[in-house]
Amino acid sequence: CFDHPLLKVELQQYLNTHGPKNLSTKTLNTFLLQALKAHATTQVTLANVTVNRKREYQITYGYEKNLNEYVYLKSLEGNYAQKIKKDQSFTHRRGLFETSASVFNRFISSLLEKHHISQLAAEHLQQLRSQFFSQVAKQYLHLYAGQMLALACLVPLWVFTYALATQRLRIDHRWRFSSSPKYISFEEARSPKFDTVVTTYYRASQTANLRQNASKDAPVLTTVPVGDEIIVLNQHLDPWIFVLYQGQKGYISARLIRYSREERFQIPKAQQ
Repeated sequence: CFDHPLLKVELQQYLNTHGPKNLSTKTLNTFLLQALKAHATTQVTLANVTVNRKREYQITYGYEKNLNEYVYLKSLEGNYAQKIKKDQSFTHRRGLFETSASVFNRFISSLLEKHHISQLAAEHLQQLRSQFFSQVAKQYLHLYAGQMLALACLVPLWVFTYALATQRLRIDHRWRFSSSPKYISFEEARSPKFDTVVTTYYRASQTANLRQNASKDAPVLTTVPVGDEIIVLNQHLDPWIFVLYQGQKGYISARLIRYSREERFQIPKAQQ
């Protein structure tokens, strides 16, 4: 077989590089696949990818190297330039700031070096990358399904608690839920049609100033002590609320009052 001109050249180059001692331990297939690796067609198959909570990646794969097309073109007959390996493995523990893409690149580098592969076709490499990330995603979904479920339950609970704390959602004495009235413009708040109905009572959670206008620089009409009840005239100007307190109408900061109770009645226009 080594009488072929192509093999004579490759044999001499191998002997010059590695010496005759290494050649005695190799079969013809092994020698051809190593010496002519740049011309080999390689197909890699990912059998399984596992990831544990310690960020350890275990990749099980197989590969097939084939030189038959090349040696046929060089008039070398026979099906001896073929190598199939299964159940190969690669293990790597991902660093804290290392990505799965980096693990995949390490795997490919190890594969090429360990099995004397010159390179993989770009299309085949992209296919391996898709299979790898698909299996990794399934592994992470399996590992952290419980945490994802807990997060999915906690987020709505947090939104509900926040809505209650900021009074965007209220619970009345009958344990019924209702959302806060829609905020309206200052011009709408001064309109007479909103001055006729009183629907909600609030209490001062701390000493608050009743001001003439919706501004912290507006004149103070009176002071509302802690616990005193005020009537909200159903007119909201965030963060101010238009209220009635002891016959005086004015504006009070929404953060200084808390919901007390609710009734529905009309205030005669003569009292407004």
